[in-house]
Amino acid sequence: MAYPGLSLYKLMILYMLEKVTFPLSNNQIVDFLLNRSYTDYFHAQEAISDLLDSGQITSEVTRRFTLYTVTEEGMQTISSLENMIDAGIRAEIIDYLKENSFTLRSESGVRADYKLTPSREYEVRLEIIEQGSPLLSMTINVMSKEEAETMCSNWSSKNQELYLNVMRTLLRAPEDDGDEP
Repeated sequence: MAYPGLSLYKLMILYMLEKVTFPLSNNQIVDFLLNRSYTDYFHAQEAISDLLDSGQITSEVTRRFTLYTVTEEGMQTISSLENMIDAGIRAEIIDYLKENSFTLRSESGVRADYKLTPSREYEVRLEIIEQGSPLLSMTINVMSKEEAETMCSNWSSKNQELYLNVMRTLLRAPEDDGDEP
């Protein structure tokens, strides 16, 4: 089976995405390639674009960044061609993913976005994604764009606190509330 135009950069990107259980952002992928001088920004973007066009990866655009995941076709490709990536490069990718796992997961797993509704309110969607599934997802309507932007900005630093409060509140037995039936 031939894979025309499948450069080392594309294989490295597929390998990175195959090794994580969460999507990676464009910045995370490109930073890895640039900081280790594997390629320049233009070629990194071209590799990502080619992988999207060929159906090897998919993208999801959020307000803050674009997130990428490997498709089944991309998984098949990397399982067939993984050995074309030098063992040292594979080890470097694995080390990078291990060392930065928490940061990488936090950046891609905490999502906040808003949109203007037909009723002229702003619908704010806040999510925590864990292994591709929503751990917490909520939608809140607010009156102004400024409120929506503030909520989205605060979500990155306050999501864990809010998640814990929601879980404590919802898992507390009714008698713990001090309310009499």
